[in-house]
Amino acid sequence: FALVLLVAVAAVAGWFFYDDYVQPLVAEFISAGGAQPAEPELGTGDVQVTLRWDNPVDLDLHVFDPSGEEIWFGDRSSNSGGALDVDANGQCANDAPVENVFWPTGGAPFGEYEVVVVYYQDCGFSGASAYTVTILVDGQQFGPYSGVFSAAPGEQHFITSFER
Repeated sequence: FALVLLVAVAAVAGWFFYDDYVQPLVAEFISAGGAQPAEPELGTGDVQVTLRWDNPVDLDLHVFDPSGEEIWFGDRSSNSGGALDVDANGQCANDAPVENVFWPTGGAPFGEYEVVVVYYQDCGFSGASAYTVTILVDGQQFGPYSGVFSAAPGEQHFITSFER
């Protein structure tokens, strides 16, 4: 009888304190057990292009500035002031799956930009990889643009071009 009473009291206490105490503890326990790492702080400014996905593959964000210069993991900054500040899952590191290219406030050139996403490496994952790209230009959001890669490293998707 004592065990049944103890379980009943614990259940009522858990229900009563769920939002304030139990739910945060469960979320912390789950995140410590291998859930996605927290997203790092992303650079912002006149132009910001952000790629997000939800599995361990290595996707790469490529942004071409108005002069045609490409920003990507192989060339992380441009003469126009743009920079790739977050590059996820390089060498299958299982980082938070996000990549970000931005130009600081007062630094982005005017003209046409192009955005491409490349499926670089599968990192042992098999299956489709869905992603979204969001673009901020002078505080105005465009997108999200969504797509899905089949399990095919080397595949490229042209996302969009936009003007600043």
